[in-house]
Amino acid sequence: MRRASFSYRVDFFFTKFTDYITLYQKTSYTEIVASLWLSLRLQLLAAFIISFIALMAVVGSHDSLPINFGTPGLVGLALSHAAPIVSLLGSFLTSFTETEKEMVSIERALQYMDIPQEEQDGCLNLNPD
Repeated sequence: MRRASFSYRVDFFFTKFTDYITLYQKTSYTEIVASLWLSLRLQLLAAFIISFIALMAVVGSHDSLPINFGTPGLVGLALSHAAPIVSLLGSFLTSFTETEKEMVSIERALQYMDIPQEEQDGCLNLNPD
């Protein structure tokens, strides 16, 4: 009889454990997919900015057009400053989301502090006195 009760408890906790692992994996997968989506969008933005600068440099190099970007050194400077924009945007968004997650956990802890304490009726008395 005692063996069947132990087996039931093991099955219960194993099922509960696998449910929690599945839930964690779902949320982790969603976070990874969102991060990859953001990374792709930032890479596309950087490619667009660098392509625009390069295109304007080529268009501005013709003397017949009114657009002039100045010297090739200025174009190189613009390209070298446009390249790290992706990493700066990515690090800014990462730090912003991490701060937001930490603030949510603080808000949740404050909400838990406001929950009234449960009554002790029907609970086992673990105090030997």
